[in-house]
Order: sequence, then C-alpha cells, then structure tokens
Amino acid sequence: MKRDARKMLLAAGVIGGAMVFVPIVGIFMLGWSWHQSNESIAPPARSADGKFVLQAEIAHSFTDTARNEHVTFKVRDAGGLLLDEHLTDAIPDARWSIAWDAQDRVWVSSEATGGHAWQREADGKWHELTDQQVGALQSPMSE
Repeated sequence: MKRDARKMLLAAGVIGGAMVFVPIVGIFMLGWSWHQSNESIAPPARSADGKFVLQAEIAHSFTDTARNEHVTFKVRDAGGLLLDEHLTDAIPDARWSIAWDAQDRVWVSSEATGGHAWQREADGKWHELTDQQVGALQSPMSE
C-alpha cells in the first residue's frame, strides 16, 4: 500500500509540476515572439504622386537552429491603411536600399540578392516582377 501511495504522490507531483511549468513556458514564448516584432529601419517614403507610403522594416523569424532577418516592406495609403506587405530576400547585414519609382513601383536592391521590383496590379496589390521585366526597366537607385 505504501508503494502505491508513493507512486500516486510521485505521479501527482509530475503532473502538478507540468501544470505549472507548461503555462510558464507558454507565457515566456509568447512574450519572446511579441518582443521580437518587426522593427522600423527607415523613415516612411511617399510615392511620387503622394498616394502611397512605403515603410521598410526588419522581419525576425526564428527556427530551432537559427535566427533569420530579412528586409520587409509595407505599403499604406496616405491615411495609413495597410494595402500590402512583402518579405524580401534582402538581409539587413548586407548593403541594401529601397525606393519608389515614378510609376509607383517599389524597388529593393541588395548587394546579396540584386535588384527586385514590385508593381501595383489591378487587384490593388503589389506583385513582384520577373527578372526579365526588371531588366527592361531602370531602377531609381541607378538614376
């Protein structure tokens, strides 16, 4: 009987400890991911016609083995409403730049990944142009 009582107390202790430990770990993890939110890295830039505002940020993502950072951008209307956002291949540790061109295309240039452009389409979203399309255009960074 004593042996069974010890097993029950041990099991209750393990379960009770897990009931305390799991919520604490969950709260810590939620707090960590909230703390690691995107951070603004450049002042907002208005498009040539003033209709849109471009905001560049660093997006943090975590895996079991690595912490990854990429440049992301958000496009808002003049009133601040979020219209679109994209995660780019540019990494903050490499030299990179972001700009509008006169046709409201967003350009991201990175020494690590080259130049990329996004153009607003009929659905109101910015879609990444192909390498061939980008090659036919002049980047505002080269002007």
